[in-house]
Amino acid sequence: MLAQPAADISTALARLRTAADHSSRQFPATRWTKVSGPGPEAYELNVWGGFQGLALERGQELVIRCALELPAAVGAVELAGDPLECTLNSLYPTVVTHDGRPLFADAGIPIAAGPALFTVIPRLKGGANGVVEIRFRMPDNQVSNSCNFKLTTPRLRALTEVLDVMWSELWWCEQLAATAADRALVAQAAAFVPEAPLAAGQARLDEALARIESILSPFAARAKATPVHLVGHSHIDMNWLWTWRDTVEVIKRDVDSVVAMMADYPELTFSHSQPATYEVLRAERPDLFARVKELIAAGRWEAMTMQWVEGDTNMASGEAAARHLLEGAWYAREMLGTTSTTYHAPDTFGHAGNLPQLAVSAGAQRYYHHRCNPGQEHFWPAYWWEGIDGSRILGVTTPSYNGDITARDLVGTAARSRTLGHPCGLHFHGIGDHGGGPARQNLDALRRFQKRPLMPTAFCSTMAAYTGSILDSGVALPTHRGESSTIFEGCYTTHADAKRHNRHGENLLCTADSLAAAAGLDRTRELTPAWRTVLFNQFHDILDGAAIHESYVLNQEHFEQVRAAADAVTTAALDVLQAGIAEDRIAVTNPLGFAREDWVMVLVDAMGVATGEEKSGPVRLIGADGHTAIGQRTAEGIGFVARTPAFGTTSYRIEAADAADAADRELTVAAAFAPADPRIHWCSAAETDKDGGYYRVETPFFSCLVRRDSGIIGFLKDKRADRQLVGYGVRHHTSYQDSVRADLALNVLTLTDELPHEMSAWHLDEVHRETTLLRGATASILESGPARVVIAVEHTVRASKIRQKLIFYRDLARIDFETAVDWQEVGSAQAGVPGLRVAFTARLPEAEAWFETPFAAEKRPCDGQEVPALRWADVGGETYGIAVINDSKYGYDALGTRLRLNLIRSGYNPDAISDVGSHTIRYSLMPHAGGWREAGVVPAAAGFN
Repeated sequence: MLAQPAADISTALARLRTAADHSSRQFPATRWTKVSGPGPEAYELNVWGGFQGLALERGQELVIRCALELPAAVGAVELAGDPLECTLNSLYPTVVTHDGRPLFADAGIPIAAGPALFTVIPRLKGGANGVVEIRFRMPDNQVSNSCNFKLTTPRLRALTEVLDVMWSELWWCEQLAATAADRALVAQAAAFVPEAPLAAGQARLDEALARIESILSPFAARAKATPVHLVGHSHIDMNWLWTWRDTVEVIKRDVDSVVAMMADYPELTFSHSQPATYEVLRAERPDLFARVKELIAAGRWEAMTMQWVEGDTNMASGEAAARHLLEGAWYAREMLGTTSTTYHAPDTFGHAGNLPQLAVSAGAQRYYHHRCNPGQEHFWPAYWWEGIDGSRILGVTTPSYNGDITARDLVGTAARSRTLGHPCGLHFHGIGDHGGGPARQNLDALRRFQKRPLMPTAFCSTMAAYTGSILDSGVALPTHRGESSTIFEGCYTTHADAKRHNRHGENLLCTADSLAAAAGLDRTRELTPAWRTVLFNQFHDILDGAAIHESYVLNQEHFEQVRAAADAVTTAALDVLQAGIAEDRIAVTNPLGFAREDWVMVLVDAMGVATGEEKSGPVRLIGADGHTAIGQRTAEGIGFVARTPAFGTTSYRIEAADAADAADRELTVAAAFAPADPRIHWCSAAETDKDGGYYRVETPFFSCLVRRDSGIIGFLKDKRADRQLVGYGVRHHTSYQDSVRADLALNVLTLTDELPHEMSAWHLDEVHRETTLLRGATASILESGPARVVIAVEHTVRASKIRQKLIFYRDLARIDFETAVDWQEVGSAQAGVPGLRVAFTARLPEAEAWFETPFAAEKRPCDGQEVPALRWADVGGETYGIAVINDSKYGYDALGTRLRLNLIRSGYNPDAISDVGSHTIRYSLMPHAGGWREAGVVPAAAGFN
């Protein structure tokens, strides 16, 4: 006999939802004991599949064991007689045995295991069921403790499904109810929900579901009217919490699995991205590659190959973004025999504002992503994304980029689409970030759902079919303009080595490309693999610093390969472009598309150049076009400011310069001086021990004071605009102490400390201390010549050393900072996340912040939010501003007229020693009159890089 009617629909639904959620966690908790390794002596495996207090230590193996003592039944569900099944997701090599019999082992895979579904015991019985043992091997330098070992049985899963279906159909009909009569019908059906669903038993629940479906049969047509497109997908992270060699095996495993399932499930379709993964098949499994091409031709396999990999779109340069599209479009056409129309970026941490223009130009018709939905709390499944230039592309997004197929998923998707007036919904299915893809159990469930009278019409589909339905319907869609919001702001800085390799790799290859073209050389064969290597390392988890240590060992190896390829092409091109220039002249070639004046260095002795004078004192360089530059001898060679046309080559000869030549423009450095303003007292060289002292630097462009115990620029006047940007040192009574206004100064280095937190590589959170490096440094004049002045500053901070060169030029209106850091600050769950930033704060008439993005620039609020940028950021306005240019960094923040650059950040999860080691960082301060456009910030940053 069925239970009494429920009090109301909401009570019945709440009862069912609670029961369905609980039933998926009904397998009894089990107790595991440690056999060997670190951590506690015992663990409990909870109902969610997690080991309570799992203690894994890098480089060690943990072995745990469980004697399975199980009841014959759990509630109304018999365990005895059912097989025991396990779903395993582990980020470490994992071996599972039962009574010594191997159950699961990923032989040869060095990092991760799973996702995997396997049978532990063919037939359970009440009481003793033998001993299960698990071996975990934690890789070196990895600290993430992530393992899920979920146990269940077919009858437990069947119970969960019937409860979920009952809830889903009842809830869906409630959403569809339009009249009082409809709602009365739903209430009548809700009366058949058992008071205690988990105790009702499978037969009784089946009977209740049949009665509910019978009562609600008038809703059947409406329930089926909102179709749900199911896109099968395998999310394969290239090199995240496992190694690339592991990923190669995952690619072959997943494609093998999907191809086999397609034979057993004729309805299955599959959508797959990333040409880099197809290339693995072509190289290592040509049989599978050929089968994939057949499935593409048959329309069952959708190639979403617009990008070489699913790369970060905020930190890749504009040229790299275009290369992703170039390689993706070429690969689809030439290797797969198809045309890709989907830009697939499911897990990217933010989306650059001009991607619509780039994607559309490459043939993209839609842009799919999961993160950073522009609707914010109002989820937009589909919308128009309008780029900076006005280009539009259809944006498509889902709450997750992978998952199962459940009744709740289907009705939730249909309801969301119906509320927005969309003709259909979209749901992605496929298990895991470590590959996995569609699962047979989900496809079987789909077949059962398709037979239920009150479930939405759900079927295997493609992105093209879904978006075609949306567009054909003519439904009005919201519009989002420009870039999306961002997440995981720590990723702009963590793993500075990967950021440097990325920027330098892009620069080297752009140089090689440009020079080869100018020389008339076709070097596509050499440069394409190098570009693909750079693009591979722009995969979002790698470039974003959120991968394991081994990923960055490979990243270093890859960069060396890129550099070798680029250098070989550049050398060959220069041989052509500089042919005919006399050996006693210095050849200078500009690979950029605008005329430049920039600092160059030549090893004179290596050239065998004789100046006719002793090798000391200044020299003069005479250009082929008549340009004359003063040269300065340095420890590296002779440096001077050269002038070259766009994509052009010029030459210079060296001759001795007399004193008048060297002094024709002012460039001096001194340790003592008489201040022009009698209200301000500056320490002299004699007062260094007591008060720190300053260096005064005079260039044709700037008057500058550099504090000798910190390297902070405390006074800067732009002579061109007669504007004082910073100034401090107000005399207090008769004291000779100078107050350091670090909140209004330039080149202010600051140590930051974040409290320990999860996902420390990703999240920039909980900054509880900022320590400004005001004192304690030592300084000296490294160079003082006619072409430039170099001041060396050295800090010893905690366990680290920071060595800076501040470089002032006679002929360049900027100040360069070359910073070498021996960074030994290790982040941890105890110490938190240490970091290093540099700040530039000036008196400016306006506070408008602009940041370079791929082939564009974005204006953003001056609110202190960490944001991504490429080679430059600028704060100021149309009257005056300052730009901070860099050669390897991506994280900036602007607060009022303060512009900060994030240099180093030691996130400890997943790489326990991220950023520990040596770093070389170059950045430059470029004060300018007028706005950044007319001031030439863009070409200056390109040249600096």
